[in-house]
Amino acid sequence: MKKITRYVALFLTALVFLSAAAGCKKETAQAGDGKFKERIRLDIIQYVNSPEPDGRRTDPASKMLEEKFNIDLYLTGTTEQDYVAQFAAMLAAGDLPDVIYLPADYTRLLASLMASDSLLNLEPYINEEYMPNLMADPNSAAMFEAYRGPSFSPDGKAYLWGFDRGDKSDGSMPSITNALLWNAYAKAGYPELDDMGDKFIDALDKMVKAEPTSVSGQKTYGMGGWFGQAAPWGEWVIKFGSTWPDGNEAIESAFFVISVDTDTIKPIPVKNLTDPNSYFWKMMRFFNKAHQRGLLDPDSWTQTSDMYQEKLKDGRYMFNEPGWMAGAANADFRMKGIDKAYLSIPAVNGRAEARFLNFYRGERMSGINAKSKGKHERIVALLDYLSTWEFSRITVNGMPGFNWDWVDGKPVPKDEYFDADLADNAWRLRTGAQIYNLFCGYDSGSTDPDGFPLNLYQYSDKAYERKMNGTFRDFLAHYGKERLVDVYKAETPVTTGIIGMLSFAELPDDMNNDLNALNAYVGKNYAEVVTARNDAEFARLRDRFIAGMYVFNPDALYDYFYQQCMDQQPIAQKIRGLIK
Repeated sequence: MKKITRYVALFLTALVFLSAAAGCKKETAQAGDGKFKERIRLDIIQYVNSPEPDGRRTDPASKMLEEKFNIDLYLTGTTEQDYVAQFAAMLAAGDLPDVIYLPADYTRLLASLMASDSLLNLEPYINEEYMPNLMADPNSAAMFEAYRGPSFSPDGKAYLWGFDRGDKSDGSMPSITNALLWNAYAKAGYPELDDMGDKFIDALDKMVKAEPTSVSGQKTYGMGGWFGQAAPWGEWVIKFGSTWPDGNEAIESAFFVISVDTDTIKPIPVKNLTDPNSYFWKMMRFFNKAHQRGLLDPDSWTQTSDMYQEKLKDGRYMFNEPGWMAGAANADFRMKGIDKAYLSIPAVNGRAEARFLNFYRGERMSGINAKSKGKHERIVALLDYLSTWEFSRITVNGMPGFNWDWVDGKPVPKDEYFDADLADNAWRLRTGAQIYNLFCGYDSGSTDPDGFPLNLYQYSDKAYERKMNGTFRDFLAHYGKERLVDVYKAETPVTTGIIGMLSFAELPDDMNNDLNALNAYVGKNYAEVVTARNDAEFARLRDRFIAGMYVFNPDALYDYFYQQCMDQQPIAQKIRGLIK
């Protein structure tokens, strides 16, 4: 009873803050308020933080949704590893949730849903009556047009709804980036960098010599990995890590067999896995050079990504690619009062990078259960509200009044917000922050039409003031700019990427078998090549590795995906024209 009373009190507190802020806040999404008289239960499975045992939410953001739409909300958390098996069991039992999540590897799951008539046709609802918020978003037309395409629809109608849309960051720390431990780079005398070649390796070596021990006094390395984790995440940093900074989008559903040019959205005529000059082999060679020079952490072959992240927070690596890990390390440095930072450097190829990203159709997608009779209008209204800037800001920062508030019409973070542990479940449940971080309209790095960043912890004026330590100032002075954003736009001609423009329907069985086998082959054998002792051995093992791929018909797979990319060019260019 005490627990229930505590959360009711928190919810009432949140409502008081919302009421107090109502006079100055600009966001006024009202869909669903007072419209639905009968209370119903909604079951949703999603990647959410701080899952609760029976799925019934107690955080104030969820309670606000329950009252707004007159629902009992059961939100069950899942993971990438568990969901496929969970989905198969639910589908077999005819017990799918009201809102059905589609993972990144969606093709087989989507085919199963279509075959069982389990997805609701959204076309009757794509109008101002049912989706007032999305219809006011000029980019929603591009999103639904994409979901009418052959990769997602058998009949040219939209069945899917995209979440986590919009810009992936303000450009200072993209999701994937080449980040250096800048204080060590400065100590080393700003050594010259090339396109992941010998000069880049030399620079890492000089940085290690300039800063040989970490915050805790441990040995530092040029780089590391989490290769001890299962494929495909284990080798992610090699297969996928350098794609966006390299000016291309390696398509995951095609297992990186092919890449699309960031600028033109056209397929790049290079066979990623079998051409020694591809970006994949550039990264294989990069990691091998680091290994040969003793710059690759030997623990990389046994550690997980969580272990890697902890070393990053200790400043044990000079180079890092996952932007979110660099951001977490920087936040940890700030919290401990340490003047260090991993800073994202401009494109080393000097040509193009997908730095300012527009994931127009959403990184995450869901569908509505066609068999949830009597609930469809309510679900559409709920998802329409989840798609707003208002709810996206709530899911990043929590309910107004806790970590932030409206001040003179502007969302302003409170000072104590920057001292919060964003991974703390109790903090999330108390404030409503970071619960729905993959189940809201806009990615946390986006900036709303009024120019306000969603992520107040990372991108607000206060956040920049707090993070602007000596390391950041030195970075800006080195490039002669006053703002981080200006550095990248000045140094790289093409900096904007429209991510997710192309995707592929399920492969024929024989090709799908080849693709899965190729995936397994790479995951099993790449380590031998990366750990080659010298250049001659690397060349020999590389050639043997490539020859071994031909059992799985990689050229046929590449030709298939290349033709798919070309076939989709008319709709891709049409969608590009719809994006505002």
